[in-house]
Amino acid sequence: MRDRTEGNTMVKVWRQVQESHCEDYLQRKDLYTTLLSQYNKPGKITRSLCQQFQRPPAQREPPSARLMRKAFLISEADNIEDYRTQIMSTFGQVLKYDSTKKICKKLSGDGKGTAEWCTNVANGQGQILISVLTCEESLEKMRPMAEGLMERYRRADEAPPELMYVDRGCCRVHAVSSVEQLFSDWTDRGMLVRLDIFHWIH
Repeated sequence: MRDRTEGNTMVKVWRQVQESHCEDYLQRKDLYTTLLSQYNKPGKITRSLCQQFQRPPAQREPPSARLMRKAFLISEADNIEDYRTQIMSTFGQVLKYDSTKKICKKLSGDGKGTAEWCTNVANGQGQILISVLTCEESLEKMRPMAEGLMERYRRADEAPPELMYVDRGCCRVHAVSSVEQLFSDWTDRGMLVRLDIFHWIH
């Protein structure tokens, strides 16, 4: 039975490694025993020598999922600055502001239950400019994220975005929307805030 469950946890990776390891071991064991059976056929000169062959070695288990996770984190630690540079040099003139609770429900370990909302800002190519985890969606909690993104544009001498799509909170029936308050520097310079087509249809 092959493991085809959803998810990308290290336990799943460990099961896939174990599955591949087991298949490779069985193939090698089968080849070894097949060759031995040919050597021991009646009439073969090797049979008259009474050669003693060793039994196939026992299958070894791969390292634990915890050890694999630790090795992965150690190897990725050297790439943090490269990842940060790539993310910090990503911009766009059309942005998408989106918040969801689904990501936070997948948190496990010590981080489980520490956040309720995951907020992302992406460009037109789907590249994430910034992503934050917060316990609520208030202006107070989201303002550092917005100010940090606007400061990144200023430092890079990039023009403010022309348009920002949101999944909700774009109407100005009662007052200025929360997104316009967060990105007031950009909206004052002409950036438009509009509801994205997916949520508009629904």
